[in-house]
Amino acid sequence: MACKTSIFYAICFVSIHIPGIAQREELDSLIKILPDTKDSLRVQCLNNIAEQYSDIRYDTAYLYAIRALDEGKKINYKSGIAYAYSNLASAVGRTGINIPLMERYSLMAVSMFEGLNDINGYSQSVLWLAHALWAQGKFDLAVDRFNELLKLQRQRNDKDLEQATHVWIGALEEQRGNYAKSVESLKNMLEIEKEKNFPDVNRYTLSGIIYNTVGDYENAIKNFRLAIRARYNVTYILTSLGYALYNAGKYDSATICFEKIRQDASSKISPNDSVSENDIQRWPNSRMGEIYFALNKLEDAEQSFTGALASFAKGRDVNQVMWVLPRLAKTYIKRKRYAQALNTSNKLLNVATQTGARQYVRDAHYLLYQIMNALHRNDVAYDHLKKYLGLKEILDQELMSKNIYLLEASAELNKAQSRIDLLNSEKTIQQQEITIAHQQKKYFFIGSALAILVVLGLFRTIALKRKNERQLRKITEKELETQRHEAAKTKAELLHQASELEMQALRAQMNPHFIFNSLNAINRFILQSNKQEASQYLTKFSKLVRSILQNSMASSIDLEREIESLQLYLELEALRFNNKFSFNIVVAPNVDITMVKVPPLLIQPFAENAIWHGLMQKNESGHLDVNIAQQDNHLILRVTDDGVGRKKASEIKSKSATRHKSLGLKITEDRIAMLAASTMTESFITINDLVHPDGSAAGTEVAIKIPLVYD
Repeated sequence: MACKTSIFYAICFVSIHIPGIAQREELDSLIKILPDTKDSLRVQCLNNIAEQYSDIRYDTAYLYAIRALDEGKKINYKSGIAYAYSNLASAVGRTGINIPLMERYSLMAVSMFEGLNDINGYSQSVLWLAHALWAQGKFDLAVDRFNELLKLQRQRNDKDLEQATHVWIGALEEQRGNYAKSVESLKNMLEIEKEKNFPDVNRYTLSGIIYNTVGDYENAIKNFRLAIRARYNVTYILTSLGYALYNAGKYDSATICFEKIRQDASSKISPNDSVSENDIQRWPNSRMGEIYFALNKLEDAEQSFTGALASFAKGRDVNQVMWVLPRLAKTYIKRKRYAQALNTSNKLLNVATQTGARQYVRDAHYLLYQIMNALHRNDVAYDHLKKYLGLKEILDQELMSKNIYLLEASAELNKAQSRIDLLNSEKTIQQQEITIAHQQKKYFFIGSALAILVVLGLFRTIALKRKNERQLRKITEKELETQRHEAAKTKAELLHQASELEMQALRAQMNPHFIFNSLNAINRFILQSNKQEASQYLTKFSKLVRSILQNSMASSIDLEREIESLQLYLELEALRFNNKFSFNIVVAPNVDITMVKVPPLLIQPFAENAIWHGLMQKNESGHLDVNIAQQDNHLILRVTDDGVGRKKASEIKSKSATRHKSLGLKITEDRIAMLAASTMTESFITINDLVHPDGSAAGTEVAIKIPLVYD
């Protein structure tokens, strides 16, 4: 639930921009001629004024649209009535205080424009209707309307609005957690963007969003500041810049951005009987709540979130309601106000389930797990944890595909920037060549006019030309070399980021596998033991789950934390199998477990394999040794058991009705291979069969060699 913006708000083609002088002059002209107009011309003038005010004053736009509707009805001017309904939908939608009313106005406009066969008015009204449905969480209906809009725009070859519609569809799909379809819309949008040759404002905004999504906040901030110079989509870009500054930990600068949004909101509408100051400021207030939370100003965060939630709920803006609810619940949890947190989390689960917003369903289950765990209601906490992990695994896979595509899109944008830079360099070279040619003509004229200086002028011109050509060649070669160096650097960075994403994908598969295996083990123990003992073991297991969830957030952890998790796991397995085996973990004196870094859950799959396939197949008790030592620049991890050996285990497995497939072991082998590739060092796994002097099996030893990495 981190503070992030959607890639699909990057270009808002028909929305917020700062009105220019020409627009204000046109508005003044319309107001001036209004008193002299009559009948249908007067209704048209009122609608035009309402449309002009839609970017400047929402309440004034609404009043002029109402006047146009009343006067249009008096003379039964159907076209004027239809445009009045469309302008009313726009004004109400921009204030956001009554989304169902926006839907009703849009439906009336759509119905009338369809009868009038007015394609322009019909398209605009369908757009308002789609946005109204979207805001209320009616995602399927909204997508149908957006697809209808796409067909109209393709018929009219309106590339700008077609691109904008792909943006909106993508944003909608992302808000309900359908990341695969959101990426599809992003691809369609970028294809049109390529045809337009990536205009500066779009390129900078897209680059900023992509960098912010993949965690490169400094580059995101840089691109947003370049984009904002165009003075289009100011509110959106300010919001995105605020998020990037927030993610970078620059809370003061982020606060300045949200304060500017507050000022902009106050300039476009004033409080009245139906709109309060809280309604006007609900958007920046809700975003400021995150900053207060990060600064541990929990009372201020709660006040910001509750005020914004009340306004969004009043206006039936379901999407924003779902955005605020998890953040408010987190605030209550941090303040240990579990009753309010429980109520808020249940509301989120109900709304998200009704709308089908999967990421919010996932977040609700995790919040409820935290609350129930804090209240020691372990059975309920366990149920929510299972549901959370199931959804998380599905969504993480889709998010990984999305992030990989974003890196590819970033490369496309960088290529576009390189092409533009190259064109600028060529233009500079052409200008220099023109200057040189002009100088040549000048010197030739002087030489012709002054016969005495012909020879001297000729030599001087040739020498100057050669000198300039050498300098020009050096400049060009230097610029090309710089571009090649930057392209190579960018490619290396992208390859590194792709490698990191693949490592994250493997960890995302590893953690749910291990947790579900352990949960099944505890579940079987609960069925076999009394309630008091089961509760004690479940409490101990919760410590292990917390350790795993904390460790899974990082690509590497201290060896000390890895050993603690392994110790907990082995204790649980020993208890579950009635202490049928003993174990010992030995660390060499020259290994500093507080400083050495290892990937999380590295040793556990090998210990699990030794227990299941080696020790548990013996009739008598067994023993497991884990030895950790340092050898040159490598860390050597040895897992040794005195079980039945691999050959005997394979025979037992082939006769068993249920064959256990060690998915965790395979994933860990892939992770070690990926680690070796990313660090360009030697890493391997060696499995040795141990034998007694008489040749019988004495167990199995697994040796793992990985690079020695310090904090």
